[in-house]
Amino acid sequence: MEPREGPGDPRGSHRAGMGQQKVSFFQSLIRHLVLDLADCCPPNGAQERHQFKSKDELDAYLRVAHESVAIGRETLTAVAGQQEALDRSEAVVDSNLYVIKKSARTLRGMTWWGSLRNYFSEEPEAPRPRTPTWLADRRAGLRGPGQQAGERTEAHSSDAPLWRDQPRDGCSNPVKDERQELFARRVNGETADARLKRAHVAGQGPQSLSEVARMQDDYLESLGKSLDEQRGIGGTLHEALREQRVQVDRLEAGSEGLEDATRAVIRKAARASRARGGWGAERPRLYKFVAFREVRSGLFISVAGEELRLQEPHMSKACQFAAYTSQTLTGLQSVLSRKWLGQHWISGALGVRGTGLGKNEEWEVDWRRPEGAFLLSCSANWGSGGYLMAFPKKEETLGQTLAYDLRLGGYNGEERGKAALFEIVDCENYRTTDVVTEIIQKKTPAELAAEEERKRKGSLISLGALRIG
Repeated sequence: MEPREGPGDPRGSHRAGMGQQKVSFFQSLIRHLVLDLADCCPPNGAQERHQFKSKDELDAYLRVAHESVAIGRETLTAVAGQQEALDRSEAVVDSNLYVIKKSARTLRGMTWWGSLRNYFSEEPEAPRPRTPTWLADRRAGLRGPGQQAGERTEAHSSDAPLWRDQPRDGCSNPVKDERQELFARRVNGETADARLKRAHVAGQGPQSLSEVARMQDDYLESLGKSLDEQRGIGGTLHEALREQRVQVDRLEAGSEGLEDATRAVIRKAARASRARGGWGAERPRLYKFVAFREVRSGLFISVAGEELRLQEPHMSKACQFAAYTSQTLTGLQSVLSRKWLGQHWISGALGVRGTGLGKNEEWEVDWRRPEGAFLLSCSANWGSGGYLMAFPKKEETLGQTLAYDLRLGGYNGEERGKAALFEIVDCENYRTTDVVTEIIQKKTPAELAAEEERKRKGSLISLGALRIG
């Protein structure tokens, strides 16, 4: 019968009643199992075989649970190592970006206007180490409901056995059986599982069904602890992977920003060197004759007077430029007009009007990617640079081809995504015909026929004059 609640300690009476109900439940369960096996086996052998078969199954469950916990710990260790690598990479990117900003500030201070800007601006802030939230919570012990069990198991992880390496029957040496230290609950200095194994070695059965119930309680408690730790490990892995995904995106953006900042500093250093000492010993050299074909539309950049357009479907002399290079700077001279591509020194408008290679005619061309390169004007945005962009003109068309307007944009990573890509065509290996040249000059077939007729008549007149003379 269940013990009644006494006036002194109602909580203790309630817990005792719950424990008695649990024991009664397991007793009835075992009686049913014994009665089911009594029909096919002798009574003593049936009870013993069923009892130890259930124990082996519980051992297998505990073995799987422990292996899952071990795999979770190994995964968590690998994720922690990956986190350290990401932290080091981010620290390197932040430190390099800090050095680049310091260098850009120094280069800016080499001019009067730049020194004035430096005077009213602050120094770049040094990078600070970042600690991920999941790692800080794990160190502080704030991971979740399974943290205490996880920490307790992790503290003794070196003593915990690997179930795949342990014998299934630990009765040969019950004193040194490490499984007792992992999942057994000690009652009077000895667990029910240990007493059951000791009785089995001695050839005796269990003394009472309550010992079997205690043994199963020990197994259930151990399984519960393993599940709590697995839940804590799973939550930590989820949070760690989520933060690492954000960190990888931040690293990608930081790397692109670092590349843009590095190119800007190199570009400014080359321009400052040229402004102070001229081109020096390294004079601008003719690199090659090139044409630029926009990848999206397939049209060539062409020169019409002093304007720069993107509307020629075929290459002619109006599309060709002589590229002069020195260090990282490039100058583009039109083959047709012999003038240089750049910005107007007052309005900043893009055009082909420069009589020489000055600061407003300096460009940066990525010659390493001839199949799709950016064109960047070094003088745009007050010397910070600007990518060349192409915008379609809806009101103007060239035959069946849409005309485009060329303008200069910004220089950061977002503007680079909007910039136009140009295929660099080597004009020395490019061949054209007279027919294509006539088409480029926008002459209709009637105009071509009239011109041929004028040439023929001129030849006849010249021949007649010779005969008369």
